Amino acid sequence: MGKLYGEKMKKTCPYCGIVDYQHKSPIREAKRKEMYKSYQSTREDNIYGAKWNHLRDKVLFNSKYICLYSLYKYGTVTEANRVHHIVTVRDNKDLAFDIDNLIAVSDKAHKEIHKIYNSSLKAKIKLQETLREYNKKYARGEYSPP
Repeated sequence: MGKLYGEKMKKTCPYCGIVDYQHKSPIREAKRKEMYKSYQSTREDNIYGAKWNHLRDKVLFNSKYICLYSLYKYGTVTEANRVHHIVTVRDNKDLAFDIDNLIAVSDKAHKEIHKIYNSSLKAKIKLQETLREYNKKYARGEYSPP
């Protein structure tokens, strides 16, 4: 004899292995609480909100939406659609909203920068100095590449 439509079926719980109707597994609940705690801690570290959006817009506006990395490294004018933390928030959270620690870049440049950052500490520090110099050059009105 088959199951009637809408009749509940016993299933094996993937968390605790109990064969029963749907239930709240204590193992599943513990994992859920652990994941929520992890989510909360990353949320508290998250700097992105209204204050960040305002600062981001200011950095992009000040650079006239030009990717300063591409401008000075390659001599090309590319649209900037991201703002990069020269010293990452992970490295120094105090610089998260420091406008001198931010540079307008394109998506492609941003990926390239992080690729260099991840290659070695020496390369990261050198590039951070270079990015600060790009910001200073742009502020002085030096628009031609080196």
